[in-house]
Amino acid sequence: MKDYEILYLTGGVISTILQLVVIVATGILLFKKRSLAAGLMFIGSLLTVLFYGFSLFGSTLVARQGAEDLVKFNAIFSIVNQIPHMLFAIGLLLFIIGYVKKGNDSKNI
Repeated sequence: MKDYEILYLTGGVISTILQLVVIVATGILLFKKRSLAAGLMFIGSLLTVLFYGFSLFGSTLVARQGAEDLVKFNAIFSIVNQIPHMLFAIGLLLFIIGYVKKGNDSKNI
């Protein structure tokens, strides 16, 4: 059983590190180019980490009330958890639209 715990822990650590890299990258973008697109990507990446922490903490608390409450919490949170991803995606889309409108092409990337 301990092998599975290590695997889950490793996956969580890798995911958190990569998400922190995304936060830093979007933070740099926001600092260099203050725009709605950069702001949405930064907020989306920050909220992703916060929601992940809340889901872990919330699941632990709700699990004490029973299995049905835990399933209900996870079902609701699976919907709410998409908000940060949606913000990031909208920001990325706005950024790409702005990039394409400026006449830049993929040769300059």
